[in-house]
Amino acid sequence: MNESVRKTKYLTEAAAAAAIASLLVLLKLLAPFLVFVTMTASPIPIAVICDFHGMKWGFGTSAGVVILVTMIGGPEIGLTTAFYAGALGMAMGYGFLHKMSYGKTLCLTILAYIPVSYTHLRAHETKAN
Repeated sequence: MNESVRKTKYLTEAAAAAAIASLLVLLKLLAPFLVFVTMTASPIPIAVICDFHGMKWGFGTSAGVVILVTMIGGPEIGLTTAFYAGALGMAMGYGFLHKMSYGKTLCLTILAYIPVSYTHLRAHETKAN
């Protein structure tokens, strides 16, 4: 496959994954009772891109999700919740890319969840004050 065709294919897949992840993040605004489901599912498209195309493409997809959600849902959602989805997707994708066991990938994702959830909590406390 031609190099430019391959890069175009990767870019198209990454853009589709960013759109899906963004929709899942924004769905929490419409259906707050489904927040657990949407926030569990939103990192998966980013992890798939990391697994298939590498961490560079996964990082770009994460940045795309943050930008899209910030533009559509506002900075409160984009800089907290979308960043959360991007970081967890990158951690999950790293585990899948390096063929780690599911247990190790889960532990890696949990380790990424701790600082991200702390900063997410601090952002909501700052917003409340």
